[in-house]
Amino acid sequence: HDARWGVSISAGGFTFSGNEVYNTDHSMIIGGGGTYANLFIFNNHFHDWNAWDTASGDFHHDGIHFFTGGAGANVSNINIYNNRFDGHNGGSMTGFLFTEPSITLSQFNVFNNTMIATDNVTNGNILIGSLGNTVNVLNNTMVSVSPTGNVAGSCLYLKGMTTLTVKNNVTSTCGIEAAIVGATFAAGGLDYNFYSNALNSSTAWVYGSSFYSTLAMWQRASGGDFHSSYNASAQLTSLGFPAAGSPLIGTGATLYSLCSGQSIPGLGALCYDANGTARPASGAWDAGAYQFNSLPKPPSNLSVTIH
Repeated sequence: HDARWGVSISAGGFTFSGNEVYNTDHSMIIGGGGTYANLFIFNNHFHDWNAWDTASGDFHHDGIHFFTGGAGANVSNINIYNNRFDGHNGGSMTGFLFTEPSITLSQFNVFNNTMIATDNVTNGNILIGSLGNTVNVLNNTMVSVSPTGNVAGSCLYLKGMTTLTVKNNVTSTCGIEAAIVGATFAAGGLDYNFYSNALNSSTAWVYGSSFYSTLAMWQRASGGDFHSSYNASAQLTSLGFPAAGSPLIGTGATLYSLCSGQSIPGLGALCYDANGTARPASGAWDAGAYQFNSLPKPPSNLSVTIH
């Protein structure tokens, strides 16, 4: 904490879990050229970047930033899940998760993350601008805000990759709910997302270089999201949980076949929500990072001292 770069990683085979990173410009930098694989980033709390704001905007803040300096890198089997991004994100935030175009991704899994912007519309809560294939963006909850005169930020921005799957995500209070540019989906890969409270109805969605103002127009343009919904409110609590009566309850697809039998740490954790509550093996899931009435797991490392 209280450093420009909180954590810097330049190699694969790394697990970062159970940490709190705050008052940084970049919470986590993952960078370097070459090839690296097998990164597991989960159950962390990243928050508060505004201490690094400057009048001239010298710094662009990020939560997790995949960076190569233009040298290029091949990155595979990356699992980013169950993380919380919140607090004061400041006036120069690029994204809570940002990957640069010089990176080629493979088996890149982003799920069960909660991202709540409070100070400024970010360029993208999740901003993946890289080439590659087999990118899964699943069951994330993304909330932005609208400072005066600024409705340009997107909750979800994805560019360039193939075999993309985007399901069960929740976006709320965004200048742009979702932007998909030059990416292609896996079969049925865009669906069961929940969009809400678009700040600018004329630019609520972007596909390619065109803007769309209604969900129906977005569905026709993207060729997906046919089971997705738009509502004036997602009825989230301040922490990003679905409140009683929330339209998120039961609107997600079951992705049990995707996570069942997979490793934990890794994609197997998708069978549970961000609190560790098991999702059903059959029947609808709730959209977003949390199941309704989800409760944290009780601690398992307690000891008893008798006096």
